[in-house]
Amino acid sequence: GAIATTLPGLLSVGGRTMRRSLACLSALVFSACSTDALREIENNESTTGPALASQKLAFDGGCLSYVFGDKPLRNVMAAMPEAKSVPVKDARSPMATEAWRIGSLNNVFVMQLPNGTSCSASVAMGDPRRLHDAAVTLIQSRATFTRGKVDTSERGDAEREAWCTAGPYPYVVALYRRTTGTRDAFLANVFKAQGATFSACRPNT
Repeated sequence: GAIATTLPGLLSVGGRTMRRSLACLSALVFSACSTDALREIENNESTTGPALASQKLAFDGGCLSYVFGDKPLRNVMAAMPEAKSVPVKDARSPMATEAWRIGSLNNVFVMQLPNGTSCSASVAMGDPRRLHDAAVTLIQSRATFTRGKVDTSERGDAEREAWCTAGPYPYVVALYRRTTGTRDAFLANVFKAQGATFSACRPNT
């Protein structure tokens, strides 16, 4: 499949810088790499370029396609060798009845909900602002989205922004842009809300 077979090739696009990025990210687990060093590496174009390509595959080619698609999710997942069934707790969605992980380099989870499909995708490295802006462009290519509520994540390390379509059952995209710390540079959750009064779709007042 596209995600499973194409993402590994992205590692070679950035060459030495991308390899240093991954080494640095791994070293963070052991506090051997400073946050400043990580920022310096990932702000380099040779890191952000592959990150943007990875995002397009995982978020646009993956999540948005699944949520906007009209085929039964279980059939779609069964036809994808890279889709691995996982416990719903791994997807961290309390409403999920089934969950799949796509590929291995990025965290892409697709979830069957009682009333539809949900998906989350993240990109570890890259410039958070550029990844955020690219995601907005990608969702606007699918439908007309309007920005809703903007706040700070529970952990205080990311700006969280909701984008919604109009209509009685809006599509909702929650974008997380890292502002501090070492969390993933980009995270998105995509789903279809079951009512037009979904609170996150209302802009800040």
